[in-house]
Amino acid sequence: MNKNDKSLLLNPWIIATGSGILVILVMRLLDFFIGTKILQSFWNILKSLFLGIVDFFLLKFEVSLWFLIVLPLIVVGLIIFVLWIILTSKNNDVTPVINPRPLFLDYTEENFGGILYCWEYIKDFTDKYEIRNIAKYCPKCRCLIVDNKCPVCNTYLQHYVKSNQEIAALIKHRIDTRIMKQN
Repeated sequence: MNKNDKSLLLNPWIIATGSGILVILVMRLLDFFIGTKILQSFWNILKSLFLGIVDFFLLKFEVSLWFLIVLPLIVVGLIIFVLWIILTSKNNDVTPVINPRPLFLDYTEENFGGILYCWEYIKDFTDKYEIRNIAKYCPKCRCLIVDNKCPVCNTYLQHYVKSNQEIAALIKHRIDTRIMKQN
C-alpha cells in the first residue's frame, strides 16, 4: 500500500460514507440473523418524521393583518440591534498576542574580535532556541573563512578566530544585555 492509498483511506468523506454503509450492512445482517426489524423500525420513524413536517407546512393559519405589518418591523429592528452589538464589540475587541516572535531572532550577525560571525537559531523540542551553524567571515570582503584564512584576500586571521563555544557565549551575553536594556 503506497502513500496515496493511505491518504485516500484517511479522507473524511471516504470515512463518513464508508461508516454509513457499514452501519447499514451491520443492521441488515442483524435483522437477518437475529430476526429483528431494526431497519424497518428506523425507516418507519423517518417516514413519520417526514410526514409530520409535510403536514405542518400544509396547515392553514389565520393571521391578523396587524401581525403581518408588525412582524417585518420587528425583524428589521432585531437585525439592526444585532448588527449594532457586533460592530460595537469589534471596536472594543483587543485580541491577545499569542507567542510573539522573540526580538533576538533578528540578531544573526556580529563582529567579534575583528571577524564577522553569522549564525541561526533552531527551536528544540522544549521550545527553547539554540544558536547553531556559527560561520566565520572575513571582515574585509565577507568571504567565508577556510582554515583561518580568507580565500579571496588571502588574509590570515588565526589569532582573531574564537571557538564556537566562545562565540555562543558572547552571543548569549549580547542577547541578555540587549533584552535587559529594552525592558
